[in-house]
Amino acid sequence: MEKRLYEVKKKGPSEECDSDHYELKETIDGATITTLYVETHAPNRRMLKRMLESAVGLGRTLAQFAKDCSDPSKCILNTKTINLSTLKRILSENDVVRPLKDDVIQALLNNADNPATVNGDDLMRANGLEDYRQVLLARNKATSLSVRLENERRYLILKSRAGEDIRRKLADLKSSSQVNWISIPNGTSVKDVPPTNSNRFLYGEEYGLLEPYGLNLVFMEADKKKIHSYWGFFVDGTEPGKEMDEVNLIRDHYEIFLYDIIHPDYLNDMKISFVFQNQSGYNKAVEQLADYKVNNYFSVVLIRKGEITAEYTLAKNDGSRPECILSDFCGHYENAAVEEAVKHTENRIETMDVPVFGY
Repeated sequence: MEKRLYEVKKKGPSEECDSDHYELKETIDGATITTLYVETHAPNRRMLKRMLESAVGLGRTLAQFAKDCSDPSKCILNTKTINLSTLKRILSENDVVRPLKDDVIQALLNNADNPATVNGDDLMRANGLEDYRQVLLARNKATSLSVRLENERRYLILKSRAGEDIRRKLADLKSSSQVNWISIPNGTSVKDVPPTNSNRFLYGEEYGLLEPYGLNLVFMEADKKKIHSYWGFFVDGTEPGKEMDEVNLIRDHYEIFLYDIIHPDYLNDMKISFVFQNQSGYNKAVEQLADYKVNNYFSVVLIRKGEITAEYTLAKNDGSRPECILSDFCGHYENAAVEEAVKHTENRIETMDVPVFGY
């Protein structure tokens, strides 16, 4: 298991950053990555509570966790006393109005029950802190940060809905009682699954995108002994009622399609799906990919009011087409006025209504 250590310091303006900021140093197996964060919005109290609960874990009391966070024998950076009252304030969801102190953030990261479930970027964002590079990017694009955050808020609502809908569906796909599909890196229920060095998902520039491949939602199929496979989703953030003029998944996600061509074995343990809650977007995506052939499992998914309504799987280079896993209805009619989806079985055809839009 990789060795990970976090160091967090609050600093004043400098040549690197023109305002007060937090410096997060993440050291993994001897290699250090430094990221600067600035305060941009109010802390997310609910998320802070969830992350603290995940950091404490099931085997410790809150008091024991506070004691561990203050014990240098547990971590060499445990040099400050973390008061139990501070942790209780976080759980109350009432008193946190500014980012937690740097030593508290550092203690939560270094003493988490499972480092895979409490990561630096998640915790900084929950504290109302934004990666300084993203703030500069917003400035360079002449986009006000308030507008960007509002767009992000609207997008995250759509993404959260889709994530919960997919989570419920995946829960029904257990191959055994010992295997679960768990969302990462926000899988707060993960306790015993070890992180892997070969599949490390990191935040990118826009709206918490995950690398590699620009995915913004990833689930892993795992039991307590090993990770079996990953399912990566790109959730489109277009409002359901908006007519989409263009969808070009191949252009927007060229890296994942390129890997499927030149290094298909790399994706053998991974499924990829593009998720729409907008009917016109789904239709255009399927139309573009109707004649495109791949080596691995790729699909386009439509969600309507909490239910996965349709899933279109891409044909493979060997001439086959995978059975849909997320939906029974794999057929598709083009154009935005679609009213039926068709399911082909061995000796009959079944139809169901498909709405013009998702949510």
